[in-house]
Amino acid sequence: MKPETIITAAAEDGVNLILTDTGMKATGDPDWIQAWLPILRDNKPAILRELHRQRRHAVVLSMLGD
Repeated sequence: MKPETIITAAAEDGVNLILTDTGMKATGDPDWIQAWLPILRDNKPAILRELHRQRRHAVVLSMLGD
């Protein structure tokens, strides 16, 4: 599964992935977080890269005024 798909699917289940200084944090319903935890752990490096990419993209858009 692509990291973009994992992030979107987790969000649809109410699990939000947040980039932190030390990695990532999952917020939302604890039961859903536990259900997603194995997938998040198995794909952590790719998810972190995608979260960084999304953050950079947001910064560039804000610089452009969009």
